[in-house]
Amino acid sequence: MLHNIPNQKSSAKSIVSSVKPPKNDVIPIPELQATRIRKNTSDIRATLVVNKRQYQKIKEIAYWQRTSIKKVVNLAFNRMIQEHENLNGLIIASSQDEFITNNNKKLS
Repeated sequence: MLHNIPNQKSSAKSIVSSVKPPKNDVIPIPELQATRIRKNTSDIRATLVVNKRQYQKIKEIAYWQRTSIKKVVNLAFNRMIQEHENLNGLIIASSQDEFITNNNKKLS
């Protein structure tokens, strides 16, 4: 007895065709468009708990910008740090556990 088993190629095509492009053309984010990532020796591995919806959106941004989740997250971190430093002064890392701004406010 023959069973109707879907062809793997047709299954892959149906999955790809189910991914819909955004409603408008995607505007490239220049900071994400670097062609090559340099190995950064100051990178660390960290485990973070994130909201599912936010994570899914970050994945979508990375997909549509044709880049990695790492690059999208780094850009978000950099923009947040820049905004904080613009409002509160430069953050100087004096040790791994302690950060001091140039306004002498101690953060733990």
